[in-house]
Amino acid sequence: MGGLGPVAGGALTARYSFPSALALLASIYLLDVLAMLFLIPEKRGAELA
Repeated sequence: MGGLGPVAGGALTARYSFPSALALLASIYLLDVLAMLFLIPEKRGAELA
């Protein structure tokens, strides 16, 4: 289960189902993309140190 780690992914799959564990992983990736877009300031045009 990629970013969840093998133990957490296996535990979620055993408790619920594979599609729900996969949906959780997809939502984590989506949250990561949104955080990158909105929380990390843009540095385009700024002088690099």
